[in-house]
Amino acid sequence: METKRCPYCHKLQRAEAQTCSRCGRAFLNKKPETRTRDLRHTPIPPASPHRAGHYAGLHPEDQPYQSSKIAVQRPPFVQDNGWQRPLHEPEQIILPSPEDEETLPVVSRHVVNRPQQPVPSTPPQKRAHLVLRPISFILALSCLFFLLASSIIAFALIGKNVAISSAEVSASPGVIRPDDAFTLSGQGFSSGHWLTFSYDFRHTVFDGNHRPLQIQVGEDGRFSTTIRVTTNWGFGRHAIYVLDSAQQSSISTDIVIEQASDSQPHLQIPATEVNFGQAEAGVISTKTLTLANNGGGMVQWQVSSDQDWLRVSPDKGTFAGSTNVQITVNRENLTPAPYLGHLTFKQNGENATTQTVLVTMEVEATPPTPTATSTAQANTGS
Repeated sequence: METKRCPYCHKLQRAEAQTCSRCGRAFLNKKPETRTRDLRHTPIPPASPHRAGHYAGLHPEDQPYQSSKIAVQRPPFVQDNGWQRPLHEPEQIILPSPEDEETLPVVSRHVVNRPQQPVPSTPPQKRAHLVLRPISFILALSCLFFLLASSIIAFALIGKNVAISSAEVSASPGVIRPDDAFTLSGQGFSSGHWLTFSYDFRHTVFDGNHRPLQIQVGEDGRFSTTIRVTTNWGFGRHAIYVLDSAQQSSISTDIVIEQASDSQPHLQIPATEVNFGQAEAGVISTKTLTLANNGGGMVQWQVSSDQDWLRVSPDKGTFAGSTNVQITVNRENLTPAPYLGHLTFKQNGENATTQTVLVTMEVEATPPTPTATSTAQANTGS
């Protein structure tokens, strides 16, 4: 059964009832709805396709205008005492007629004279090229001095490298024991420079008076000195450095400090013959001979010569591992001829031994010096 409610008292009634059974009001009959399309009021669909791909809502082009510029906040207006700006512009202006010109009040205008600040006068600017000229000159002069100083420094460094590269240092003997001495000699150094010495780059070498050892290079660029090794050096290989104080450069050589054996000391001479070769009369020649100890302890020795022209320095001493002696032959006052001498080395103590070294040399004949008479005769004959 179809029903309906009263729109006034909301009583449930039959669908065909014309009046309400409660309040007695009559129901209004509604006209049947016609589904004719009203062309004047076209309904907007909830969603309509758009050419840009939007299906609902407003297109971005249909949105309210939003400016991307920021509104400028102007500073508050400062009003003068004599003049006030109108709040708004009038909507219309009524001009007076010529007849009413005399009756209209005369409006006076107050003119405010504002003091003007004096504009500072700018000095005339110089031309750019006149200002840049001294700067360019100073820069060019600075570059020139820099190049000159660099050349001087480079030349000094190259000179140092050449000097140190041409220098040579050697130690003899190369294998020693504690309390022994070795001879350190060198060549190719700058004449007159002072040399200092160190071992292992951080230990200073001292002389017999416990002062830092210093040697001056001779005129021929050579030097020679004797260094004694103490027990605090330690065993093994050590680097001996020669430092040129003037050039601030160094060169090094190595020595080996060995440990003594437990056997008895024994003198050993590696060379049994020394030949000095030929030389003119008056020439003095020197050679180095190394003495060694094949045992332990200290070796005491002495040497003697059977010729006046043959000498050994030193002629006696004590060493533990090895030592050097200088053999010198003097050809002064000797006639041209071959010469032969003997050096006898003797070990003192319980294990006394004797060893002989043969020394040979020859004195050449001096060529005759031409006299003034013979020269004159030669010139006359020509």
